[in-house]
This record gives sequence, C-alpha cells and structure tokens, in this order.
Amino acid sequence: MFMGPLDASIAWSEEGLEGSRKFLDRVYRLITSKEIVADNNGALDKVYHETVKAVTEQIEELMFNHSHCPAHDLCQCSQQGRKTLYRIC
Repeated sequence: MFMGPLDASIAWSEEGLEGSRKFLDRVYRLITSKEIVADNNGALDKVYHETVKAVTEQIEELMFNHSHCPAHDLCQCSQQGRKTLYRIC
C-alpha cells in the first residue's frame, strides 16, 4: 500500500520496509525521550490539525502512499528543540 497507488502494478520489494521501520523508530524515540505534559501551549496545534486533515483526505482517496508524508512533517516539528510533548487527547 505504501509502494504506490493501489491500481498500479508493482512488484513486491522488501527495500521499502526499512524506511517505514526507521520512521517508526523515530516516533518511538520521540515519545520515549520527551516528557509528556497535559498543558498544551498550542505550538503544534496548527501542524497537528493540518496533518489530521491531510491524512484523512488521502486515506479516503486510497492514496496510502502519500498519507505518511504529513505524519513525517508532524514528527519533525515535534522534535525541533522541544523538551516536552503535549498530550493531544
């Protein structure tokens, strides 16, 4: 599903799995290395809402190969010089 559009004929390859694993490892390190607090200062609200909107639209259009890009952006914004993460829900 992340190799390309669903209607495209693509040969299976395990090479793409390494990138997915690296991203999941980055998310895990982000969550475990930061203090998670309940108070939200709103610093990530805009990028969070943009991510949810973009991923929702792309999944509805079956564009799974594009839906991970906004999640990468959110992860990167969360890492930039912040010592705490804010609980979103």
